[in-house]
Amino acid sequence: MAIWKPVLTALIALIFSVQVNATADLRAHRPAWVVCEPAPTDAEYFFVGISEPQPTEFSAREGARRHALRQAADFTGIQVFHSTSEDRSRKSEAAAGIVHMDNVAVAETVSDFFVRRLKAKEWFLERQSGPDSHRRRWVAHLLVAIPRVEVDKAIEAEQTRRADAANQERLYPDGAVVCVEDAPSPFSAILKTGIEQHLSKFHISVFDQASSALPDIPILRLSIDVDREHTIYDRQFVLARIVCRIQRRMADGTTVTEHSVGGSNRAYARTIEIATETAVDEFLGDEGRKLIRAIRGW
Repeated sequence: MAIWKPVLTALIALIFSVQVNATADLRAHRPAWVVCEPAPTDAEYFFVGISEPQPTEFSAREGARRHALRQAADFTGIQVFHSTSEDRSRKSEAAAGIVHMDNVAVAETVSDFFVRRLKAKEWFLERQSGPDSHRRRWVAHLLVAIPRVEVDKAIEAEQTRRADAANQERLYPDGAVVCVEDAPSPFSAILKTGIEQHLSKFHISVFDQASSALPDIPILRLSIDVDREHTIYDRQFVLARIVCRIQRRMADGTTVTEHSVGGSNRAYARTIEIATETAVDEFLGDEGRKLIRAIRGW
């Protein structure tokens, strides 16, 4: 045993030195932008997305894309906050919490705005050993760039949205929507009537179409699919699948869905129309409060 002890010690030292050298070699071959995020230029901002270790290269790339998008959106949220006049003290913990939540909300709003504007500049992929030495996992690094002008547009769009929201709150303190049917039909008309009656109970103003005279109020897009399941004597049994989407217009003319409230309700009556009305009433009984909160942005 005494003979093998020096040999074993030397072997362990050799293995350790190989692992250290391999790690050092891996880091040496990493691009500079992986080690340190590039500083912005006069034309572009740069962000680096990094994935968690993934079993496939594809899932690692998707993770890096999502992380890069979050980085860009969060950065813009902070810029929006600093670019608007806010009377908040940063010294108190409560104000700091408000600032954080404000940035999160802005990041969610602008994330879709950036989807088509992220430019992939460079990829770097690594294979890492996991707990199971026989399995190696992928880690993806993605360098993306966003033109400064696009960030400025996002900031301007968010400032406009805030001004519209303040104007909307002044004109319609209880909320307002533009109600639109996805596919006009007798059933969608029943849904729209039921929704409008429900919103009126909460003093939410409902408009049939957007107008330049109105602030940029959200769009409530309605869709309903009604199936007759069966008939028993003079009763019509139906299944109504309802979806209500609250959307907002972006500065580039596109719309972004902020909330979606849906459900499937069964009902029966002597006619399909009356059964559909009953299903709509049951839907509003189940999801009505959630719909109100979504419209008011709570």
